[in-house]
Parts: sequence; structure tokens; C-alpha cells
Amino acid sequence: MASTVPSEWPMFRLNPGRTGTLSARPVPQVRNIRWQFVVRGGLRSSPCLFEELLFVGSQEGEVLGIDIRTGMARWRFSTGRSVSSSPAVVDSWVTIGSGDQCLYKLKRESGEMIWKFRAEDAFWASPVVKGGTVFCGSCDGNFYAVDWESGKVQWSFPAGHRIRSSASVTDEAVVFGTDKGDLITLSVRQGNLLWKRETSGPVVASPLIEGQTVYVGSFDSSFYAFDLSSGKLRWRVPTGLQIVASAASSGGKIFVGSADGFLYALKSTTGEPFWKSRVPWSIASSPVIVGDWVYLSPYAGPLSIYSVEDGELKFKITAGSSTLCSPVISEGLIYQASSSGMIYALEG
Repeated sequence: MASTVPSEWPMFRLNPGRTGTLSARPVPQVRNIRWQFVVRGGLRSSPCLFEELLFVGSQEGEVLGIDIRTGMARWRFSTGRSVSSSPAVVDSWVTIGSGDQCLYKLKRESGEMIWKFRAEDAFWASPVVKGGTVFCGSCDGNFYAVDWESGKVQWSFPAGHRIRSSASVTDEAVVFGTDKGDLITLSVRQGNLLWKRETSGPVVASPLIEGQTVYVGSFDSSFYAFDLSSGKLRWRVPTGLQIVASAASSGGKIFVGSADGFLYALKSTTGEPFWKSRVPWSIASSPVIVGDWVYLSPYAGPLSIYSVEDGELKFKITAGSSTLCSPVISEGLIYQASSSGMIYALEG
């Protein structure tokens, strides 16, 4: 089978900007299941992939490294509490948050712990690593910048409310949402507040940063675009219900799913709709773009593949249905996790 896309998906939404998009030839359909793996306790953590290992956290409190060649666990690390955070991989190490209030750094090949940083409440958000720093918010209402080498806090910011939103990071700014409905932007180096904007509901989705614009949805049923430098509102688009999922970007379009059961494709500069497709299930997981295809796993429906151009449904498969987890696509395979605890390697 020919290699179709790069073999790394190293963090939630692929990169620090949380774009969720690969410029590569997609997997247009699924012909069979190469392997399946059962994770005890179920899954809320979206997997990530680096070289030959797939990494994921379980609701039973384990972090696992799964060999994608065999579909078998190479190692397991127990945190003792449920893991809803998605991992991030840098070189030979993995970082992930846990419900035990700790952020961990583990060896990629063995799962051996290098360090752990303890906050005052759970880490449900997914960490992002950039420039030698791990950035992640906690349910204790603080946002932390932790040194990648030592595990010591470089700075923290008191957001005042629970943080479930996984931050996006540029060279200058870090952006995240809070359960109060704030979208907060801090300076990367010192954690100073650059700007804050309010929505009318919790912001649990990851902001998407594309150029000089921040895109994010809210529980107030709206999807927003803000200027990255100033925080000025550029546009707002209402949907029928709350937005839990993070967005993806490709070719001047922003793709986002809503609990109203629609996948939206919006013009990045104005919010004008290109199309919207009825799924028709509530959408809690985030879309992934590879080439000309949108991959989406509705909460109670099948993994579905849509056309980027017009939103036409091209293919669907029931393996991995009922999920909060986003798929990972690499080298002719789709890796899909279900809330029940099944991980599938689906062959195209």
C-alpha cells in the first residue's frame, strides 16, 4: 500500500494552531478493518500518532502507546484517574494531562515518567508544546506554562474559571477559552493578558488560528472570528445549538460542526456560508481535513467523509461510531476511537 500522508499527527488538531488539516492525498473510502484494540473504561481522548506508535488516554486512567503495525499495546502508564486530555508528542517524549490533577511527561518508547506537574484540579484540556514550553489550562481556573525540560512552572495566569479548551499557540500569543465563556489571549513569554472577549456560553472548543484570525465556537450556539492582535470581532455566525467541537481550515474555508447536526463550511474572511450538510447527529468531535475530504465522526453516527468543495457525503462506515474523538489519518489508514473504548485501524 502506497504512503499517502505523513506518518505523524503529533498532537490534538495536528499543530499548535489547531488547524486539523493535512495537505495530502486522502483516504477516500474504507475497505476493511486492519486491526481493533479494546481500551478499558472507554475513551474521550483523541489519539495522536508519531512514527509507529499511536498514543491515547483512557477513562480508566491509563495512557497507552499502541504499535500501529500489530495493534497491540507496547506500554501502559497509570495515572490513577480518568484521562480526557489528548497527548502531544515531541521527539522522544509524550505529554498529557489527567484527572489526577497532574500534567505528565513520559518517554515515548516506554511510557516511563520523566516528570509530573501538579495543579489544584484536573487537566481535561490537551497540552501543546512550543519553544521549549508546555501550555495547558486546568479545571482549577489557571492557565500554566511549564518548562519542557524540568516540569517547573514558567508562569501561570488566573483565568478565574474552569478551562477545558485546549490552547492554540503562535510565536507571540496563546489563546484559550473558559467555562465562563471568555476567550483569553496571553503573551507567550510572560503570560500577560493581551485581550479578553466574552461570549454568552462556555468555550470548550480549541481556538483555531489561521493567519491573523482566531476562530472558535461557543455553547451560546455561535461561531466567532476575532482579530488575533486586537481581539476585535470580525464576524459571528449563529448555529442551531451549542458548539463543542473545534474547527478546521482549508482553502479559505472554515469547517465546524454544531450540536444542531450540521457541518458548516464558512468563508474565512466573512463567515458567509459556502454550504452546510445535515449529518444528522449531534456533533461533538472535530472535523479533520485531508486533501479534498472532510472526515467527521458524529456523536451517535458513523464516521463520514464529505467533499470539501460542496459538502456532499462520499462515504460512511459504522466502525468507531458514537464518539467524542477525532480521527487520525496516516499512510492509507484511518485511526478512529469510539467512546465505548474501541480503537480501529481502518484500511483504505
